[in-house]
Amino acid sequence: MTFHPKCDILYLLHESHNFHKECAFLLMVKMHTPFSAFSYESSEDLCSNNWRCVFHALQLGRIFYFGGIMKQKVFCIFVILMVMVALTSCSFSGQKDTHKIDIDYDKFSFSDVDDGYRMGSSSGLFSKNIQGVLTIPETYDNIPIVEVTGMDSWFSRDVTKIVGSKNLLSINSWCFAGRDQNSMNNLTEVIFPANGELKKIDTMAFYWQTALQTVVLPKNIEYLGDGIFERCYNLENLIIYNKMPPKMDGDIFNWAPTLNGNEYFHTKPNKNFTVFVPNDAVENYKNSQWKKYNIQPLSNIQEVIDSYQLLFSQNDTPNSLESQTYTNELTNNTIGIVHIITAIVAILMIISAIVIAIIYWRRRKIVFENSQRIKELLELNKTIQFRHIQSHYYNQQECNSKRQLDNLSMNDYLISLIDSNESFYRNIIESISFNQNKYNDYIIKSKRIISTATEDFCKSLNFTLIKFQKYEERIFKRKLLRKPQFDVTIHCKATYISPQGRNHYEKKRDYKYYELKRFYEYTTQLKVQRQTQQYQIKVERAKMTDSLRYDIFKRDNFRCQVCGSSAQDGVKLHVDHIIPVSKGGQTIESNLRTLCDRCNMGKSDKM
Repeated sequence: MTFHPKCDILYLLHESHNFHKECAFLLMVKMHTPFSAFSYESSEDLCSNNWRCVFHALQLGRIFYFGGIMKQKVFCIFVILMVMVALTSCSFSGQKDTHKIDIDYDKFSFSDVDDGYRMGSSSGLFSKNIQGVLTIPETYDNIPIVEVTGMDSWFSRDVTKIVGSKNLLSINSWCFAGRDQNSMNNLTEVIFPANGELKKIDTMAFYWQTALQTVVLPKNIEYLGDGIFERCYNLENLIIYNKMPPKMDGDIFNWAPTLNGNEYFHTKPNKNFTVFVPNDAVENYKNSQWKKYNIQPLSNIQEVIDSYQLLFSQNDTPNSLESQTYTNELTNNTIGIVHIITAIVAILMIISAIVIAIIYWRRRKIVFENSQRIKELLELNKTIQFRHIQSHYYNQQECNSKRQLDNLSMNDYLISLIDSNESFYRNIIESISFNQNKYNDYIIKSKRIISTATEDFCKSLNFTLIKFQKYEERIFKRKLLRKPQFDVTIHCKATYISPQGRNHYEKKRDYKYYELKRFYEYTTQLKVQRQTQQYQIKVERAKMTDSLRYDIFKRDNFRCQVCGSSAQDGVKLHVDHIIPVSKGGQTIESNLRTLCDRCNMGKSDKM
C-alpha cells in the first residue's frame, strides 16, 4: 500500500500497524467488518475520488460506535470531524489527479545540445519532493527538452509513474536507476506517447526498478542499451509501437551478458514478460534478435493501449515550465485557504464535542445521585452474591499401549473422574444451579423496581420528566449485574506416545454442563447399586477366572474333596465356595475347593 504523504491523519489512521492489525482487527471481529475497508491499491486510488475518503471516515466511526468506544452524540460528532479531516486530506492531494507535479525547477540543470536542452540533475536535491506522477515537460524557455540525464539522481521512492514528452529524443545511462534495493518501491509504469520522438535509451536507464510492470515506447525508438531493465523482476509488459525492431547491443535485462568469457546473467525476465508490437510487425520481431522473448500483437491488449493514449489526449502533460509553475502556485494558494478554514472548523468541532461531553456527564451525575430507582438497584446488588467457577476444566490420561487407548471409552473415563472426585464435580453442578436460580430471582426483583420521579421533582433539577427517565433508564441498564457463569466445559483427553517417541496418538472429547450433570447422576446411581447384595454377589462371581479355577483343581489333585471322585469316574468337577457368596463368602483360594457336580448340587448354599 502507498499513501500520499500529505494525507497525514488518514495515513496514521490507516497505515499504522498497531491500529490496523490489532485494534482494528478486534473491533472488526466484533462488528463483522472486512479488512478490505482499509485497503488501497495505490496512492492515486486514495484521492481519485474524494467521496471514497469520506466513506472510510464513516467506516472508522462505525467501527468505534459498534465496538463500544463511543455512543450516540459523541459518535455523531466524531463522524462529522472525521469527514472534515477526510475532505481536507483529499484537498491536500487533489492535484495528483491532474497528472502534474510540483517541482522546484531551479534545482535542475539545463545545458545546450544540438536540438535543444539537456535536462538533468547531479545532486538529487529535489528527489524527495517528487511524489506520484513525474511528467517530463516539453519545453524550457520555449526551447524543446530533448535529452534527460543524471546519474540516478532523478529517482524518488514516491514516484509511481513516469510520463514522457513528445519532444524527448534520448534518455541517458543510469538516468532513472535506483541506488539500492531499499529505494525501489513504487515506480510501476513508464509511458511515452506513441507518436513521440524518443529514439534512444542508454545502458541501465531503469536499473533495479523492482516494482516496474509496464513500459510503453514510441514508434521512433531505434536503440535500447544493455541492461536497461536489469533487476526489474516484475516487468511483464513492454509495448513498442515501432514496426522495425529496435537495435540491442546485448540483452535488455543484463548489462554484462558475458564476463571473462563465460555467460553471466544478473536478471532473468519475469515468466509473464511479453513484448507487444504492431500487428503487422510480429514476424519482423520474431525473425530478429527479439525472438528470444514472447512476441504478441498489440490487438491483444487494445483496451490498455486506449487508456494510455487517453492520458495524452487530455492534454495533461505540461507544455512549458512557466505555465506549470503558475498552475502550481494557484493550486497551493487554494489549498492553503482550504487548509486554514478546515482547521478552524475542526477545532470548533473538537471544542463542541468537549462541551457536549461535559454537559452529558454532569447531567448523568445529577440523575445518578438523585434517582431513587438507581439507589434501590444498588442496594439490591449488594445482597446478591454469585458463586465463582471456571468455564473450562482439563483432564488427561496417559495410556500404556495403543490397544489400551483404542479400547478406552471417553464416557467411562469421565465416569471414573467423577467417581474418584465426586465432591469436586458436585460442587460445580451445585454452583451453576445456584447461579441460575439466583440470577433469575435477581431479574424478577429488578423488574419490580420502577421510577418514582415526578414532574415537580424533575423541575427542581432542571430536567423534564421524560429526559430524567431517559437518563435514569440508561444508567439503570448499565448498573444491572452481569450474567454469572451458567455453563462449564470438561475437556477429557487420552494420549499414547510410542516408546521411541516417534508416534503420538490421542483421543479427546468435550462435555458441556448438561452432559456433566447426566453423567454425574448416572455415577451416583451406580454407587448406590454397588451397595446392594446382588451387586456384591455379581462382583465376587466375576472374580472367578479360568486361571484361578485351574489353580484350585491342581491344588486338589483334580478330585472331589468330599467323595474323592475324579473326571475318570465320569463326574464333572466344580469349584465351590466353602462359605457361599450369598452369605458373604469371598472368591479367594482359602475359600475355594474342588467338588464333583453331585456333591456341589447337594451342598447348594449351605455352610
